[in-house]
Amino acid sequence: MCANVSVLPRILLLSGVALLLPVQSRQQSLPAAQPATAFKATARTVIVDVVVDDGGKPVRGLKKEDFNLFEDGNPQTIAFFEPHFEDATHSDAILRAPLLPENTYSNMPVSHVADSVTVLLLDSLNTYTEDQLYVRRQMIQYLKTLPPGRRIAIFTLGSHLRLLQGFGSDATPLLAALNSKQSNPQATLRAQKDDAFKDREVLDMLASGGATTETLDAYKDFMATSKAFQTDMRVDLTLEALQEMARYLSGIPGRKNLIWFSGSFPINLFPAEKEPGHNNREVSRNYTEKVHATASLLAAARVAVYPVDVRGVLLAPMFTAAEKTDYGNSAKRFKDDNTAFELEAGGEHNTMDQMAKDTGGRAVYESNGLKEAMERALDDGSNFYTLAYTPANQKFDGALRKIEVKIADGKYQLSYRRDYFADEDNAKQGPASQGPNSVFVAAMRRGVPAATQIVFDVRVVAAGPQPPPGPIAGENAALKGPVTRYAIDYAADLRAIELRITPKGFHEGQVLMVTAAYDSDGKLLNAVSTTQPIAIGPEAYAQFRQNGLQLHQLIDLPKGHVYLRAGICDPASGRIGTLEIPLTVATQVSNSASATR
Repeated sequence: MCANVSVLPRILLLSGVALLLPVQSRQQSLPAAQPATAFKATARTVIVDVVVDDGGKPVRGLKKEDFNLFEDGNPQTIAFFEPHFEDATHSDAILRAPLLPENTYSNMPVSHVADSVTVLLLDSLNTYTEDQLYVRRQMIQYLKTLPPGRRIAIFTLGSHLRLLQGFGSDATPLLAALNSKQSNPQATLRAQKDDAFKDREVLDMLASGGATTETLDAYKDFMATSKAFQTDMRVDLTLEALQEMARYLSGIPGRKNLIWFSGSFPINLFPAEKEPGHNNREVSRNYTEKVHATASLLAAARVAVYPVDVRGVLLAPMFTAAEKTDYGNSAKRFKDDNTAFELEAGGEHNTMDQMAKDTGGRAVYESNGLKEAMERALDDGSNFYTLAYTPANQKFDGALRKIEVKIADGKYQLSYRRDYFADEDNAKQGPASQGPNSVFVAAMRRGVPAATQIVFDVRVVAAGPQPPPGPIAGENAALKGPVTRYAIDYAADLRAIELRITPKGFHEGQVLMVTAAYDSDGKLLNAVSTTQPIAIGPEAYAQFRQNGLQLHQLIDLPKGHVYLRAGICDPASGRIGTLEIPLTVATQVSNSASATR
């Protein structure tokens, strides 16, 4: 749905208008415009994506009646059921890429895509530098063999969440993003591997120098407090990033698979433990409520989390070559260190399992097969069932509701979201209350997959000649120069736009078109929006159906790399079309844009 914004003076589009971009000047015809397969649901409808597998293989062919759905132990009526499976028989939907003129782009779908998208999150905040390098190599290895139709985006987490590459099924830009400077290992807040040995050396030095028990305990308290403070910072930054990810992905329809590559998961769900050998020293915290609230936000956005421990098979530090402690003279120290290691590793694995279970994903740890983990998550996202129900309990009091799915026959492994919060505020947040343009706004975000309900071509060229210094073209009047003015020329498929016929035979309606420019971090640089009334005379209508609807905008762009997002929305039908174009804007442009296809 998009906004019905103020109507500009009506423009009559008469016969004889020369179209700059005839949308069918290709070697093939456009597919007939069809509404996307979907169902309307308010926030009172709970959507549950269920992955069903039998020994690692997806189970197909299940019917609605095979599923039993429960909320807080009470049976629920399944109001909507839809299977999603990767199927080679869809090959008839695969089209050849259109032949387009220079600086012209199209959002016409050229291949069958899966019913889900996947996010690869490289977590450098919680990962040692050497492990970050290993993950990048594994990602690159997998993307070189990426199956067709798989839509993938890449994010990194350092001091903040960063979109490295938006959703796409072409491995080339994904590989380029992983090889860019922005994906290089970043600083981590996690204590490095040798920090524990340095602390032990300080303690041994103090002890050998005759330090009192009180002095040693004071230093241990200092170490424990520093570690807890550092962990608190990592937990807050990590959960904030995951919550931001949930809000970002909530605007994308369908299932989302979040593969979270991390070197540690510092969110201990266990109660605070005491360091072995010391009665009053707290070394871990309990973040259960924060974690569960974050998992619920992700699940509500239909995000299934696949936490992957990039350390692979863990080896207790007492057995590593870097360990300098002489355990031969201290069996108690060996036992204490081993207990501390097991508590930390067990707590992290428990966190991974719980996050995956709450959202319908799977955790991967004690394994060096990162490539296999990516394949498993992508397979899950291509083979699942969607169930939806309206809760029989219509009392929305903020309570936590438990969800349970069972299959009548067969012993299968099921992965799905396990609960949700029945908030009254959320219950009132149906599509109508979210603002009429909320869907279109979400679709216009940097990196979101292209919407193709309205198919269009767009030509992006630097305006010539460039205008003298003056007001900025676009809504960001504070945009700093130097800037280059670009002409954005659309040609939209008229068949997807809902028009009413007047008694005089005119086809009338309107469209909203928006062009937005982002930087590589997803920051909005400039934007321009136009409401274009349509009134096509009976003589010209056939020509417009054949050649498309011409639309035009101007926007000023700053020097450097810019991600230009073009979008068209039909308020009458709610259909939208979007497209993202990476541009390199030069300071002095003579005639045309430099764009990366």
